[in-house]
Amino acid sequence: MRSLTRIIFLIVFPVVTAVAAPDIAAGETVNYYSPPVADFIADRSSLRTIVRVLLAPIVFTIENPGLAAFAFLGFVAVIWGWRRRPLGRPFKSRTTP
Repeated sequence: MRSLTRIIFLIVFPVVTAVAAPDIAAGETVNYYSPPVADFIADRSSLRTIVRVLLAPIVFTIENPGLAAFAFLGFVAVIWGWRRRPLGRPFKSRTTP
């Protein structure tokens, strides 16, 4: 009976943990997979460069949230202004008769 209880606990506990406390489950997942992934990336310089470039905006946003929000709002304003500009007529050259 004790082994059956243990089996049920081992099957049910990860599911309950993931539902009840997703932050804990996410932390455990990161702690489990992070070292092998880091070792894999550390051996390859080109992959290390790609990961650094991809993580740079996230690190910038965490370190400078106000500046990142300002840059994002500026980007949205530029895109919004570009989309709202009148298209106008295409350029026609003047020809003299």
